[in-house]
Amino acid sequence: MRTSRRGSSSGNTLGPEGGFTFGFELSIVRWEGDEYCYGVVLSGDWCRNRNKIHIGGEFGTAIGIELGPTFIHDSKEGTNDVGIGITPYVGAIIPYLAYTLTYGSGSDKVFHDLALLLKFPISVGEPWSFDM
Repeated sequence: MRTSRRGSSSGNTLGPEGGFTFGFELSIVRWEGDEYCYGVVLSGDWCRNRNKIHIGGEFGTAIGIELGPTFIHDSKEGTNDVGIGITPYVGAIIPYLAYTLTYGSGSDKVFHDLALLLKFPISVGEPWSFDM
């Protein structure tokens, strides 16, 4: 079954430039029976002067991992960075720790987001088909 999962998150970005963080997530996954799911994720987060957009792949059951490129704009420093984001998760009301390692603007940065994500699953139709 194909499912769209929409959610919102709030939490904290850790570190000296951290603070309250809020965001959204939209994922479309395909469940293989009750065993596991896989799909794509688009998310965005905002913290102080920093905006983060993430696109990734997701794989798991009630426990899983999501991984993909992340694009970060820091309006305070006037920089744009690209990096990789990794988010392990557990359950439907998901406390998670997202790890983002960035490259660019002269120095590598690491961001740790500790947040709570609430997802709402919505069935969007039959299994994917490539029939034309």
